[in-house]
Amino acid sequence: MVERMKAILRSQNLCVLATCHDNKPHCSLMAYVTDSKVRTVYMATREDTTKYLNLMENREVSLLVDTRAEADTQDPSTLRALTVYGHYQPLTDPERERVIGERLEEKHPHLATLVRHPKCVIVPIRIVAFLLLEGVETAHYEVLD
Repeated sequence: MVERMKAILRSQNLCVLATCHDNKPHCSLMAYVTDSKVRTVYMATREDTTKYLNLMENREVSLLVDTRAEADTQDPSTLRALTVYGHYQPLTDPERERVIGERLEEKHPHLATLVRHPKCVIVPIRIVAFLLLEGVETAHYEVLD
């Protein structure tokens, strides 16, 4: 089941990142890439954004990835929604940040200006658990070790 969940994360390009500050949730639509083992999700943002400021206060996040673009909209049972639970782990290696920025830019060319901005920061989210909803009633929860 974990491999099916990882496959969904690999196959999509966008997620909704949910952060929180003072018990006030904030959602952001984000382009992302994963590492080869799908244990970490990488995104880019600027240091002066609400999402980044929220991460500085509370590193626990969730991501939502769905398959509605490829599902049969006439048959809701084909929809899959994957919630990813994780926490923000700042990068400390500038070279690694540069390489990940290049990967983001390669997969998402529209991010080039952002990734090259002096206030850009790469946001790594270490995956803790997955919750996959298939249709409206079938749910699978998996904790990663």
